[in-house]
This record gives sequence, structure tokens and C-alpha cells, in this order.
Amino acid sequence: MTCTKKLYLSTSFVLTKSLLLWYEYVIGNSVGKHSVLCFHKNEFTFGMRANDMSNKLFYSISIVMLLIAASTVQAEMVFSTAVGNGADTGLENDGQSGSHGPDSVHGTDTALDVRNYEAVRQKFICIRFDITGIAGDLSGATLSLTVNISNRSRNWLVYGLVDESLDNWDEATTSYSSAPGILSAPLGSFALDETKLQLLGTLGVLENTPTRETPNVYTSVTTELDLTSFLQSDTNKLVTFVIINENSDSNASYYVATKEGDPAAAPTLTLPNAALSAATNPNPANGVDDVLRDGTVLSWTAGESAISHDVYFGDDPNVVGNAVRTNPMGVLLIEGQNATTFALDRLDFNHSYYWRIDEVSGTPDPIYRGQVWSFTIEPVAIPIPAESITATASSSSTASQGPENMVNGSGLTDDLHSTDRETMWLSAFGGSQPTWIQFDFDKVYILHEMRVWNSNTDFEMDIGYGARDVSIEYSVDGADYVALGTTHEFNRAPAEPNYAHNTTIDFGGLVVKHVRLTVNSNWGGLVPQVGLSEVQFLTIPVVARVASPDSGAADVDVDATLSWRAGRQAAEHNMYLSTDEQAVIDGTAPVIAVTEAMYGPSPLDLGSTYYWRIDEVNVAETPTTWQGDSWSFSTQEYLVVDDFEPYNDIESGQPGSNLVYETWLDGFGVPTNGSAMGYTVAFQPTMETGIVYGGNQSAPLLYDNSVASLSEVTLNPADLPIGRDWTIGSPKALVLWIHGNPGNTGNDRLYVKIGNSKFPYDGDITRPQWKPMIIDLAGVSLNNVSSLTIGIERAGGSGGSGIVLIDEIVLAASAPAVPSEEVWVEAEANNSITAPMMIYDDPDASGGQYVSTETGTADEGTAPPYPNGTVSIPFTVEGGTYTARFRIGFPGGDDSCWIRIPDAPMTSPVHSSGWIHFNDIPTGDYWHWSQEVKSEDESGEPPVEFTLSAGIHNLEISYRGADLRIDAIVFSRID
Repeated sequence: MTCTKKLYLSTSFVLTKSLLLWYEYVIGNSVGKHSVLCFHKNEFTFGMRANDMSNKLFYSISIVMLLIAASTVQAEMVFSTAVGNGADTGLENDGQSGSHGPDSVHGTDTALDVRNYEAVRQKFICIRFDITGIAGDLSGATLSLTVNISNRSRNWLVYGLVDESLDNWDEATTSYSSAPGILSAPLGSFALDETKLQLLGTLGVLENTPTRETPNVYTSVTTELDLTSFLQSDTNKLVTFVIINENSDSNASYYVATKEGDPAAAPTLTLPNAALSAATNPNPANGVDDVLRDGTVLSWTAGESAISHDVYFGDDPNVVGNAVRTNPMGVLLIEGQNATTFALDRLDFNHSYYWRIDEVSGTPDPIYRGQVWSFTIEPVAIPIPAESITATASSSSTASQGPENMVNGSGLTDDLHSTDRETMWLSAFGGSQPTWIQFDFDKVYILHEMRVWNSNTDFEMDIGYGARDVSIEYSVDGADYVALGTTHEFNRAPAEPNYAHNTTIDFGGLVVKHVRLTVNSNWGGLVPQVGLSEVQFLTIPVVARVASPDSGAADVDVDATLSWRAGRQAAEHNMYLSTDEQAVIDGTAPVIAVTEAMYGPSPLDLGSTYYWRIDEVNVAETPTTWQGDSWSFSTQEYLVVDDFEPYNDIESGQPGSNLVYETWLDGFGVPTNGSAMGYTVAFQPTMETGIVYGGNQSAPLLYDNSVASLSEVTLNPADLPIGRDWTIGSPKALVLWIHGNPGNTGNDRLYVKIGNSKFPYDGDITRPQWKPMIIDLAGVSLNNVSSLTIGIERAGGSGGSGIVLIDEIVLAASAPAVPSEEVWVEAEANNSITAPMMIYDDPDASGGQYVSTETGTADEGTAPPYPNGTVSIPFTVEGGTYTARFRIGFPGGDDSCWIRIPDAPMTSPVHSSGWIHFNDIPTGDYWHWSQEVKSEDESGEPPVEFTLSAGIHNLEISYRGADLRIDAIVFSRID
């Protein structure tokens, strides 16, 4: 056997004819006649199995000589509008107005129009690239756009935004009227502020892109656009371009692809000579808020050439941005530090800080200036959420003006209140006196302050509903209340929109669960009614919060580390973790005491739902313990042993090489073992990519037991991420998916060995269908699994040969659900089929035959059956509810057929003809499986469920799609 090996070279690698002839001569004569050079795109391949070491030395020399012949390409850096703070949007000042007018926003459009039809249609684009971290040589930059539909050649003007204060525009709100550097103009026209936009040149866009489905990519050349000086003058690493059609004409628009339509086709900026020399990946992330005031550690990813780092830190962005070694301005914390972290002292609440990392290298340009990053420290207190507060009152004027309006945020936008009376509370006219309001919290809180928005109706200044003199009491148990000082005066509202709270009551950190307000007077004194718009309570966050994983999260790793935002006073943390929710709620689950706000890696089980809570403890405080909320998460269902996705065809010993047969050792060249892992056809991929259970590829296991008695491949689990310890997650089953082949010969049996424990496969390896092999792990030693073997052995005196596909080997919490019964039916089972129905031979078909019509005889009309075009296929079931799938080949263009089982009730509606219209069958001139049979006549087209009694039934298929080929049908019982 031989197998294909690939060596990937630079994209600029050029082979001359003489070099090609040299390679053909040398390799052909030294390795053998099967070692033929094959070129495909940017790779070359030649057939020589790694096990064949006869010409290893010459082979290595040949590769070295080829690599010497290859030209060197410096890695280029490509930035898309889909990366970082990139953006792309359309600007339209169109005579159509409305959705195309100067205030229209196009930030979510999947394609952007470019059109200049003076005084009628004006559409152009605005794009931004985030080139954070780039330094060095910025010459040779090019701009690329993916353009659809161009019916003539045009030039597009490309402008660069030179006013960097305008670079951070928001594509979600930016329109022609608000775009950077754009001036107001009559509809159908445009005007530019040339003090902010600099013309960089023109981009030539050619004709002959006929449809939106066949776009062209237009890339500028260095002589067209002066990008180098524009990029070199940039300091904030955000670069904005405005692109406009140069000349007015009345022809159709162009359409430029955006990141929203296809991120791979989004506008790109290519920097062929730049390097990632600046620091990147700041932590805390740039612009983040709610950062802990204690224990904050700055960290970053070093630039490529950095040997040390200068750390600048302060609370003035201009100072941090302008400081240098020779003028540190009081913000240079450390110079020439080797580490990429820096621990800060305690910071101020609700305060913004700025920092910068300059990378120091040994190059001629020794310091790469970093970007100024920022973060904001957590506030002193946080709002108690509305759902945690119950508001009641002595009375309400109407049902829509109830006390819940004071805490539910109605009428508030960005903490500013409206004048809508229906979003406020108002007591009843003539209601019981004195007027009172009660706020009951779901638990005890440390209250920092209470913020009040008073009654703010349009006529507040005339009537004065707003509360004025108010007595405030608080309680922990709801029985004993304590007065908060004397009376408090609530400031009057302005009776205007956008009203900010103007009364703040300091609770000074009192422990509170209930607050009661008694209103002694209002501001008007005209009517005995009182109103309030909103009351907000802020608490010191002493309870654990911000769980990670998020509460309710699914597919959490079994070795996950649990973490949380610690309560501010916490000295230690009591964690309750269990699969018993009530035990966690009651605090009877085992308690784990930790001093850090994290725990793990946790000993979690696969496929389980866990509940947990954190009680924050500090014996020096009162109370000593703050009970946390109950959270939950579910763990992953399985651990991957091998999903066969990482394997490739890169030659052994080359960077990135990962050959499947170097991990799964096979019997290539071993007389007593007839196996080969991976395809062995020269110049073809080793892995299977067409027939997969999951992901993009599966593993072919070739067997030949005609000489050897068995064919097996063996894996050392230590060579995979799973390792040898299979006890993690307490798996109950090993599952692997097997796909047979109709061409397999002999009665050979497949088996799996875990170490020395052997398990037979009870499936049929001639069936071209994915079936799970489920191995119960009870009693199997999993602490140190030395090997995993998959083999096929003789079942009798002689063996056959063939191939099976293997995919998705996993350790699972439980066996996957499989149908309680599967009935395999060959389409040719009715051998009395007559023309125009035909039985055809095909060695790749199950049973070697399939059923189809004579070419061109299918009926694409609206109702079956086609005369003499219906096949009736008998099958037998045990009885129950079933779904059905077809193994088909379908090169035709009309992807549907008609089916029915005359005596079977069905869950789905049938066509008026009495048949099911099975539509959207996946086409393809190869054998593949359809989805489950579904009815086009039912909303959502769910799978059809057939209720079948025990015994024989007939499946009838009437052809609609031309050349539909049916090989087999599988009925799966689901009840």
C-alpha cells in the first residue's frame, strides 16, 4: 500500500520546468514509480508511506533542496471590519428619503450600495479597521472590497479620516447626517469636510461581475492609494475610510459585502510588512467597568519583539497618553519590567483609570508606543433589582398608578424620568391618612442610600402631589421599626421630561429588610394625595454575585473552576455544591470553605445538573455570614477520546504534521495485521470528508483478513488530550460511531479493546449507516488505560476485506438514545417492478442494487401518482410509531417525491391527493441519507410519524424529482 503525503510551501513558491523535471527524475528513480509529483493549489504531494524507510535519507535531502528553491514570503497581516472595533456602514442622502434618506442607518445591512447619481441618488460607504498592536513598517498596504454587480468600469474615490477624535463612530447609529467628516447637502448630493477627510486616491472597479452570486474582489495597488503616509500618521490605531463613486451616472448600484452579510467577504486592510510589536489583549479589558478596587492586576500580551515593558498608569488620559521616559509626568510606574503583569494598590470607587504599555525591543526603533486603555472601578453600592422589592401603599388612585410603579423602572430612561403619570404612583383621593408606602426586600441588605424621583406630572407645579415632609423607618424583622433620624424633605420635581433624581437619603450601611415611608405633607397642600415617580435602593454588595459559569449554563466542563464576585466584606467563603437542589437551598449539602473566590478544578460528573451557593463569612462583621443565592449549571454529556478532526496530510516531521496512522498504529507492512488507518491512494486525502457523523472528517479503517487473521489499529491514550485517566467525570459508557460499506466481504467481526478488555460489535459492517457501538464501562479499570484498539477479525476459517469508517469516540455519562427497533428495507425488495420503474446495479449500493425511473420519466406535476411510476416496497415491523429515512442518489434538480403507507395513520397532514409531499431532499450524485421523511404541507415540516401495527406493510413511492435513485429505507421506532 502507499499513502499520500503533503508538504505545504509558501504561496509564492514557483517551480520552473527544469526543477519540475529534476524532481520527477530524482524522486521517481529513487523512491519508486508510485512516487509521482502532484500539484494542487499551493501544495505538492507524493506517495510514500512513512513506514517505508528505504529512501529516507534521499527523501529528506530532496525536501531540503526544494525548500531552498522556494522564495521567502514575509507573513502579511490582514485586518477585516469584522475584527476588534472594526465597522462598516452605508451613508445615503438619497432622493427616495425614508429608508434611504440622510438619517437612515445601514449598520446591519448585508451589502452596501455605492451610487452617485447627482441630485437623485447618493449612496456611499464608511468603513473602519482596528489595527491595534501594529507597529513597524506600514508601507505597501492595500485595501480590498468584495463587490457584486458592476455593469461598467468606474473609479471610486477613497478618503481617509484624519480627525482621529471622530474615529470611534457607532455603525448602529451613524447616518449621512452624523457621519464623520460629512457635511449637510441637498438630497441626492453630498459634501465633505476636507479638513477632516483627506483624499488618498482612487480604486478602480471593473465591469463584468454579472450577479450578486459571483462577486469580484477589488484590491488597490500602492500606486492608486497613498495608504502608507495615512497609516503612519495614525496614533489611535483606528482608521476610517469613506469611499464614493467618482462620477455621476444613472446606472445601477454596486453592492459591497459587509461583515454582517459574510465576515469572510468583509472589507479588508492588508499590511504586508507590519508586525505585532505593540502590547495587546489588555486585562482589565479596554473600557470595562465594575473592576474590583482591591487586588487589580494589570496584564497584557507582549509584542513580538518586546524584551521589556514600560508601564504608565493614572487617572488623566492625556497625561497617560503623553508621558514618556524622559518626561514621565508622574504616571510611569515602572521602566523596563520583564513581566507582563503589574499589581496595583487599592483604587478609588467609581473612578476611571488609564494605562499604557510601551514595548521595549532591541531593534533600531527600540520603543513601540502602546495604546491608552481604560477601566472604571466598581461603585460604592449597587441597585437592589426591582424583582427583589415588593412595594405596597396605603392606597392608589387607579390600578395603573399602583405602588409597583415606584420600583419597576417604568418611566425611567438612563435614570431620567418622564412626565407620564401612568408610570408613577399616586395615592387615592380621600384615601386613609396618613399616607404610607412600604418597601419589603427579598432578604436582608446593607443599605447605602435611597434615591427618590418625586412626583413629576405635567401639572406638578400647579397641584404639588410630590411628597415633602417624610418620616422614614426601617426594620430587619418586619416587627420592630427604627426611625431614620427625624423627618426628611423630599425635593420637588421640575414637571419636565428627563428628570434626574434630586433627593438622596443616606442609610449609612444599616442592615435592613423593610423600609416604611410616612408622608406628613405634600408640596401643594391643595389635595390630600401624594405621588412618587421612582424610589431606588442601593446596597453595599456583601453577597457573592456574578457566578461563573453563569447560573443555568449548560455543557460546562467537568474540570471547570467555579468562581464568583466576592462580597466586599468577605474574609472566607462557604460553598455548598450538590446535585440535590433542596440540600443547597437548606444548607444541608456538604460545605467547602475556601479563602479565594474560586474553587476547582471541581470533581464533577458528566451529564449532571449541579446547584451551588456561596455564603460570605467574616467573623469581625455583623452579621458574620451573608447567605448567597442558589445557582445551577449542567455539565457536558461526554468527553472526547478522538473525534478525528485534528488529523491532516502534512508530511511527517514538518510543522503542523498530524498523521492519523502515527497516532493510531496500524498493520501496514506487518504480515499478521491486515489493517491500514486512513486511505492509501496516492495523491488523495487520508481522511474521509464526505461521510462523517460529526465535524468535518472521519477515519477510514481498511481491513484485509484474507492473509492475516485480524486487522486492528491501536491508540495510546497518552498521545491524545484525554490521557490515560478515564475516571474524570465518572463516565458510564464508551461510545464510537461505526459506518459500514456495502462492498465489505466476508463475515468478519468488529471489536474494541480497552486495555485487555475486549468487546464485540453487534452491528452489520456492510450497512452504509452510522450506528453507535456502546460499551458499558461497569467493571472496566479506567484509572490508567494503556491502549484502545479497534479491530476486525475472521469469524470463520477465511476472512474478507473492506473498509469501515470510525467517528466520534467519546466517554459518555450514559448511552445515547437509539431506536428501540430499526427496520432496513432494500428498495428493490419488490422484484416485480416494471418500466418505467427499473432496478439498476451498483456495487456501492446496499445489496448491490437500487430503484429509479428511466431517464426523464418523472412527473413534476402537483399530484401523484405518475402512471406506472409508483413502486410498492414491502416491509415488516414489530408495531409502534416510526419515522423513515431514505438512502438516495439525487443528481436531478427537483428535490421532492410522493410517499404513503396506505394503512398507516400519520401525525402530519397529507396533501389533498392523499399522499405526503416529501420536499427539500438533499441532492447529490452520490449515495447519501435524506433527512427524516417530512410533509411539506405541515407548518415547520416536522418528521412524519407513522403508526404501524405488527406485521407486513407496503411503502409506496411515486416519483416527482427527475432521476431520484433509492437504495434503502430505514424505519426507526420512536415509542
